[in-house]
Amino acid sequence: IGGDPTNVDNIVVLSGTSGIKLDAENRRLTWDAVDNANGYAVVYTKGEIIVRQVVSDNFATTPDSVTEGDWIVGVKVAGNGTNEIDSPISNLITITKLPIVSNVAFDKGVLTFDKVDGVSNYRIVVSGADEYEKEVEYSTSGVTLTFDSVGEYSVSVYALGDYVTTVDSNAGIVEEIIKLAQIQDLSIYKNVLNWSEMALATGYNVMIGENIYDTDTNSFDLTTVGLEKGVYSVKVKAISDNALILDGEYVSLSNQITVLGAVNDVTIVDNTKFAFDTANVGNASGYRVYYVGNENFDEFFASGDEVKLLTTLPSGDYEIYMVSVGDDQYIVNSKPSASINVNKPVNQSTVTHKSGVITVTATGEYQNYIVSIVHNDVAVYKYVSAPNLATSYEFVDAGEYYISVCVRGDSNTFINSDYSTPIVVTKLNAVTGLKVKDNKVIFEENEIVKNNDFEYEIVFVGTTDKVFTTKETTFEISEELMADTFEV
Repeated sequence: IGGDPTNVDNIVVLSGTSGIKLDAENRRLTWDAVDNANGYAVVYTKGEIIVRQVVSDNFATTPDSVTEGDWIVGVKVAGNGTNEIDSPISNLITITKLPIVSNVAFDKGVLTFDKVDGVSNYRIVVSGADEYEKEVEYSTSGVTLTFDSVGEYSVSVYALGDYVTTVDSNAGIVEEIIKLAQIQDLSIYKNVLNWSEMALATGYNVMIGENIYDTDTNSFDLTTVGLEKGVYSVKVKAISDNALILDGEYVSLSNQITVLGAVNDVTIVDNTKFAFDTANVGNASGYRVYYVGNENFDEFFASGDEVKLLTTLPSGDYEIYMVSVGDDQYIVNSKPSASINVNKPVNQSTVTHKSGVITVTATGEYQNYIVSIVHNDVAVYKYVSAPNLATSYEFVDAGEYYISVCVRGDSNTFINSDYSTPIVVTKLNAVTGLKVKDNKVIFEENEIVKNNDFEYEIVFVGTTDKVFTTKETTFEISEELMADTFEV
């Protein structure tokens, strides 16, 4: 209209195709091919919604733009765009696009979703670091998927049509699934495993033998889980509490570990040392004694040394146990031995001294005591028990003697207390320069006697001994004494 037509010779309207149907074997829409066709346009109509799909061959898979519901489908044969005009839509059929799978969820390798009414079979497609697909029957417990490679993934699930009247649904998708890498730099030092911290990991699994332990830090103390004596392999992997983050693979420690055995039958001997059975221990380098009470203490003893009670232990109640200790990187300390419970009593007793007799003043319920007498760093011990809480002692050498007392333990329910604050007893030096001259006893002055206002005792040993005291260093011999013979 509006002018004379030009060059419109040989225009051809193409013939339509036939045989449009759903192909159950290949799970697609198919139709009869047309010779020399330039392609096909598949037209999907649902009410006022029209979706056009261009394909080159005589088959098509329903696109995602075709949503769930009933669609009328037809095919046009495409012209060449010059003298060929597309065929009319021919051979219409009705198909049903299944509903998209809902409530698709992923939790640590298990995929779950809601069942589509009337549909039993589903296709699952895994995309990402590894790619594969599988067809499964619906299960309320979900589908377990495998992810071998480290990286990111997405998972799609489709309800499968029967390709008689229904076609596959669009995909229900879970994205941003991550498979963690292996941990790095696994090592052991002084019974503690260490490794490099990993981003995205919220914790780690430590496998010792067949047992698995959790930790939220990049280290693990092997002595905290009560391992029995033996040889163990050790593995560690990164984990996450995020359902979309998959655990890393285990990494093994380069060597197995050897766990020492605990000592048995721990007892206290003589209130001063420990006795115990080492038959189950193994190659220990020593032992550590732990004291658990209001305050906690520990002390190490090399193997072969006498294991003594801690001398600085404060008074109180204690649970005491021992641990066998190794000195090799891959030898792990034993679990704690069976414990013993003892009390170290508070010492409220005191000592006094008079004329070579040391007396204990006891308080409380205790019956047995040890008196310590120290002179020139050499200690002598005297044992006293109620009711006779006194003991004699001969102070032979001149000098200071430090005397104290402690409650004597029974090596069972309680041990020796601390010693009391010592009293100091001084043995005076012998008088020097003693002589008799001009009817007088003369001797040199003693500084201690002088400074403390003490006295000298002069003894005339004879048929009948005569004893005198004086503060002076010169003593007049009376005529009465001169009439006899004496040793002074």
